[in-house]
Amino acid sequence: MRGKPVTVQEIDRIEALRLQGLTIYEIAERLSRASSFVYGRIKSLGLQSCLDRSGSGKKAWEMRRKKYGRSGCSPEGLQKKIRQCRQQFSGERNPSHRADVRRKISMAQKGVPCPQRGRKGKVISLSQRKRLSENAKKRFADPRNHPLYGKPRSEELKEKQRKAMIGRKHIEKHNQKISKGLLESEKFHKAMSSEKRIEKIKQKVSKIWQQPEFREKMKQIQTSPEYRKAISDGLVRKAKEDSTFHERRIKASTKTLHERPNQSELKLNTLLQQLFTNEYKYVGDGSFIIAGKCPDFVNVNGKKKIVELFGVVFHNPEKAFFEVPYEQTEDGRVKLFKKYGFDTLIVWDSELDNVPMLSEKLMRFHSGEQS
Repeated sequence: MRGKPVTVQEIDRIEALRLQGLTIYEIAERLSRASSFVYGRIKSLGLQSCLDRSGSGKKAWEMRRKKYGRSGCSPEGLQKKIRQCRQQFSGERNPSHRADVRRKISMAQKGVPCPQRGRKGKVISLSQRKRLSENAKKRFADPRNHPLYGKPRSEELKEKQRKAMIGRKHIEKHNQKISKGLLESEKFHKAMSSEKRIEKIKQKVSKIWQQPEFREKMKQIQTSPEYRKAISDGLVRKAKEDSTFHERRIKASTKTLHERPNQSELKLNTLLQQLFTNEYKYVGDGSFIIAGKCPDFVNVNGKKKIVELFGVVFHNPEKAFFEVPYEQTEDGRVKLFKKYGFDTLIVWDSELDNVPMLSEKLMRFHSGEQS
């Protein structure tokens, strides 16, 4: 059980009795205190040397007090005591750092309102904000100094923090400052383009798109007139600002979709190289654009001939699951490229199964018998 608290008057009395020459046990008896308590106070006052009743100890102490003040210690001695005290209660030696003590403190503080919450809405002066900012920058210059560094956050804590941030907005000036800092940060760009992050995003997006409710919601949004108009207006605006935007966009999107020839295109390319060695080149990766369209194979030996490989799902109006634009149909594509002087042959993916018939069709087109 904890004893009664120490008072200033009690410490002064211990000091006075010690200077009179009383022993630790005599002082303890007079104050009705434990001898260990009295010894601790005497040690903190630096009166251990005052043991004799002759008065020499008392004289020495009075001279030290006269020279150094109430503590009776020189500045060097005082600093030494402070260092000893810090070492005694630093790290794991400090009771407040122990897990069981922290748990007790936490339980005792449950239900007690936080004093900082009373500051909500109060204006902080510019000088104070600057000082707080500088202190935080120094403290967290090394991320390992952050109390949450390396510690996993529970889902409950994440949700709590997320809800706390809802509705909070930064001022425009602050947003611009953050944006500028991120754009200039090499570390940020490296982190954003890391393979680990990209793979994580892919997995999350894939998981979200597996939900039927999300797919239905996105379908409604993407098919709405407002969404289509917003996309169209944005593309028109960018095309007006940059004359090469449309062509660059087609090349980029085509390159993303066709980083390499698919199985059907590889099969057709093999057949073309067998029949006409080095006559036709695969350009379905966006390396060749005509009228905003990217053909699959083009003749590179002086003939203005194009071979297109069409799939039923995307190019046949009767079997496609969406409305096929005219320029995506067989007749529309042939007429479009004809305007630029190119003869076009459409090969349907179903024709790849009959190699002899397809070979004859390609040879007639190459020789000019079929245009």
